[in-house]
Amino acid sequence: MGFQEHIEFEHYMWNYIYYYAYLKHKDENDFNGNKFYIQSKIDLKDISWMPIKRARFAKEEIEGQQNLGSYWNQNESHE
Repeated sequence: MGFQEHIEFEHYMWNYIYYYAYLKHKDENDFNGNKFYIQSKIDLKDISWMPIKRARFAKEEIEGQQNLGSYWNQNESHE
């Protein structure tokens, strides 16, 4: 799965809008810890809870490619 597929299917941007609307229509007394945390961030106009230009998926993919590159470089030097 590439990054484009990742953002289209795992982090579909419209889901964040739907979640925002869901929180706005839900009674705050019914919030669990996660919902309360996200709502408090929204109230502060803080978007740090959103994965904007950062993702564990992308980081792991890049690290995996770097590790593979190191592996090939080490094996080529022993031939």
